[in-house]
Amino acid sequence: RLDAYHQAASEVTRYHATIDAVNELGRDCQGGRPPEDAKERYRYLASFESTPERDAAIVRLEPCRRALVKEAKRTIRAAASRLRQEFAEGIEDAFDTNNPYSRGSLVATVRGEDLVVKMRGNFEGRRRHSQDQVDAWCSQTELFKTISLHNAHGTFTCSAGGSLKAIEAAILTEEGLLPPWTPPIAGENPTPAPVAAPPPAGGPAKIQLAEEAASLKAELDAAEAEVARRRDEHERASAALTRSERRAEEADAKHRQQLAESARTTQLAGLIVTGTGGILTSVGAYLAYQRIDVKAQIDAAKNAGPLGPIVDLDALETKYERQTTGIAVGIGVGIPLIAVGVALLVVGKRRKDAATALTLGPRGLQLEF
Repeated sequence: RLDAYHQAASEVTRYHATIDAVNELGRDCQGGRPPEDAKERYRYLASFESTPERDAAIVRLEPCRRALVKEAKRTIRAAASRLRQEFAEGIEDAFDTNNPYSRGSLVATVRGEDLVVKMRGNFEGRRRHSQDQVDAWCSQTELFKTISLHNAHGTFTCSAGGSLKAIEAAILTEEGLLPPWTPPIAGENPTPAPVAAPPPAGGPAKIQLAEEAASLKAELDAAEAEVARRRDEHERASAALTRSERRAEEADAKHRQQLAESARTTQLAGLIVTGTGGILTSVGAYLAYQRIDVKAQIDAAKNAGPLGPIVDLDALETKYERQTTGIAVGIGVGIPLIAVGVALLVVGKRRKDAATALTLGPRGLQLEF
């Protein structure tokens, strides 16, 4: 009972001390300079049921929230600007590393929420990799609305879908600064209230020691709560970074898998079409060889005269015409099919090369030209 009494008394003291501290901030939150523990004060008061005193204190904390939001937005925008520039520099560094003889030929420029990449020269493989490269960049970041690549083959663009407002809203919500703190919402915990003190179990000295112990415990609890708060903030930041890295890795793997599957499908189609063309061409060649023999039989029958052997000349001529038609179909269709099949094999090989050329390095996506 003594422990419960001291715990209840400590909670009552903390509750009213928090409200008194909030009331001292004034209606403008110390002229727009909120204390460092403004969020913790709000979270603490918001956990209790609604009372006029508690709700009035939360209303006084709303200007603090607005000031914190304003400062947080400045920090977020500065960080976003820095991260955009680092992403652009990472693209330039990756190109210079993979193309040491063309250093400086790629320039990435941040323009507001867009990234513009320009390449000078006409490097091998640029046409077949340009759009793949831009799409890969977009899959690695949400900091830009669009990313465009300009080179000798044209302009290639993708939409990264980034929105600074969306990023700000997500971070502010995670930090507890959104939605607004007013109107106050009732919490689940009852308002702290004093309980009847138990009868003293000893003399005045023992009571004094118990009170001092309760005071020390309250101070220890406050220190432990501060440590836990800072640990939670660190864990949230680490988790956010881990989620971002995992999304980038998953997008890169999915992109390369799609390229590899497309390459396999195209190469298989090339093999089938080439094989079909080869069969038709072989049939045409065989019919051409047989037609020579039939032609010889027709000529012999025409030159034999009435005393020669009896030959069905009409049947031979019909067979000759069918063989001629078969040759035209076999060779006329087979050779184009072979050409189409070879083209599909080449396209499949290029897509396979593109899938293996895209890699996610420590400074972002790298493409070896």
